[in-house]
Amino acid sequence: MEAPANVMTPIIFAQNSVEVLCKAGINVEVKVQNWCESLGMGAFLLAGKGSCESPLFMEISYYGSGNFKERPIVLIGGIRSGLSTSAVGVFTNSQKLWKQLRISGIHTGDRVWRMPLFSHYTTKMTTSSSFDIKNYGRLPGSGEPCRCAAFLSEFVPCGEWLHMDNFGVLVSDGITDPPYLSRGMTGRPTRTLVEFLSQLCCRSEDC
Repeated sequence: MEAPANVMTPIIFAQNSVEVLCKAGINVEVKVQNWCESLGMGAFLLAGKGSCESPLFMEISYYGSGNFKERPIVLIGGIRSGLSTSAVGVFTNSQKLWKQLRISGIHTGDRVWRMPLFSHYTTKMTTSSSFDIKNYGRLPGSGEPCRCAAFLSEFVPCGEWLHMDNFGVLVSDGITDPPYLSRGMTGRPTRTLVEFLSQLCCRSEDC
């Protein structure tokens, strides 16, 4: 990821992703620009206009079991200015998923905090006469986490989903955080995610 832009082009990045992820049983489908144009993905193509390289769309999927018809989508993605290192910001359209995730955070001690998913933010991303959606708001730097969630929500198909913004808890200074967190990358909120997935998989009477 630290390679120069003229070396780590979209094509090379896609090739490396396929090579690495497919070995782990993760399916990767690389879609070219014509495919994006045929589906009317104007917003995605617009975001790629800043590069001379043709944009590629990578569809990555992993199914641990074929028994589930519906799955929440968990998107891990700043929120540091609002929550600092106290909790992970969560955006979701499902009260049920939020309740389960909140309980998981209580069990592990790695807290989560629900953030607003108001149409107010979506309007700021979609109100324009020249394009259907943009990846920045009218007031750069204000409400950034909420605007990012609003942008992502435009690309999520119908169904229950979660977006977890862990930027604020990503790194610990090893001083002001809990003593079990050493200096450097924290891995948060892995424990809460594992607990959350475990709660989803078990029967209610067993949990």
